[in-house]
Amino acid sequence: MRKGPADLGEAIELVKQLPAYARLAWDLLRDPRVPAEQKLILAVVLLGLRWFIRAAPEEVVSEHLARIGRNDDDMRRDLEQAQRLLGESFAKVRQEFDRMLARKRGSERDEQGGTTNERP
Repeated sequence: MRKGPADLGEAIELVKQLPAYARLAWDLLRDPRVPAEQKLILAVVLLGLRWFIRAAPEEVVSEHLARIGRNDDDMRRDLEQAQRLLGESFAKVRQEFDRMLARKRGSERDEQGGTTNERP
């Protein structure tokens, strides 16, 4: 079983396709023929991505955001737009991810004896 791209060229090709997949996901999200339950999957993916980013070390996230010309405000705005499109389903999934993140941060705080900073 293969765990990742065989070479850098294959990884680059996959990354090149991401804008097309993002556009397809956006179009499917707005299409009324796609059932709301299936759109919820996108909410889970977006929130998983959000959780992944918020759980990463803040200085590393900031460095990468600066490199790609984005910031926390851009991320927050993008997530708010997704929430408006997905409605209450997104909010419920977001609350669950926030609870998971709070538990993780609480256990980290207990282990380190300090505090953590919040990001979008």
